[in-house]
Amino acid sequence: MFDIAEISALSGSAIEDGLPMPLKHPITGEDTGAVFMVRSYESAAYKAVERRLRTAGMKSLRKGTVSAGELDKNTIELVASLIAGWSGMKDGTGDLAFSKEAAISLLSIPIAGSNIIKQIDEFADDGAAFFKASSKPSQTPSATKSDT
Repeated sequence: MFDIAEISALSGSAIEDGLPMPLKHPITGEDTGAVFMVRSYESAAYKAVERRLRTAGMKSLRKGTVSAGELDKNTIELVASLIAGWSGMKDGTGDLAFSKEAAISLLSIPIAGSNIIKQIDEFADDGAAFFKASSKPSQTPSATKSDT
């Protein structure tokens, strides 16, 4: 018999803290050395941003003011909310410290940002991986983390 409480009890673990996702090179497919801590689409951080943007989107729809640029910006903000931290990221001048703002800036870079968005989307969409990891004792991630 299936007990739904088993799934409901999994919040606060890998779903919220994220799992390590090695960033792949967009052409070669090889690991770049950068690792993102990626949250699940079921995480509270993602759900909060999704609710806020959905409410704002409904208002824009009623006013008839939805633009493609606004939709792109919303996608970047949603995907940024899935990033709990990273390690091994550089910006041409040195190490790139993780912050919500840095994540949004990174995802906004043409071509590179869209490739990272695609990788994060595919990774975060693997719900089974998050639930499997959440049912195990919590592991301390090596990437820099944030609560947002």
